[in-house]
Amino acid sequence: NIIEPISEGLIRVFKDGYGFIDSKGNVIIPLQYHYASNFKNGLALVQTIKIGFIDKTGKVIIPLEYDDGLGFNEGLSPLKKNGHWGYLDTKGNIVIEFKYEDANSFNNGTAFVKQNGEIFKIDKSGKKVSQ
Repeated sequence: NIIEPISEGLIRVFKDGYGFIDSKGNVIIPLQYHYASNFKNGLALVQTIKIGFIDKTGKVIIPLEYDDGLGFNEGLSPLKKNGHWGYLDTKGNIVIEFKYEDANSFNNGTAFVKQNGEIFKIDKSGKKVSQ
């Protein structure tokens, strides 16, 4: 069994799968995921075969339909679907279209992406910014 520190009021645990318990040991989100991140901004990245996000009640907020992804940083998460990376907001809206070969998390308002072999920075609207 793996027990992690408290994350936004819940504790990530692993026993035959990842899930979350409260501080009294009650299972809040069943131990059913191949992977689960700690909660950040009320959401946790989870994975079965595909990746998505759940809220602290276990409700799926962003469907588990992505091939790869990173957690939310500065309100956006880079996710991969059908071979391309894009960015979603915490409600699951596509903010930056899925067109990149690779993508990183936002830091100080910009993120590195790769498109057509070129690595460059974009802002939160998806516009290329000078480095």
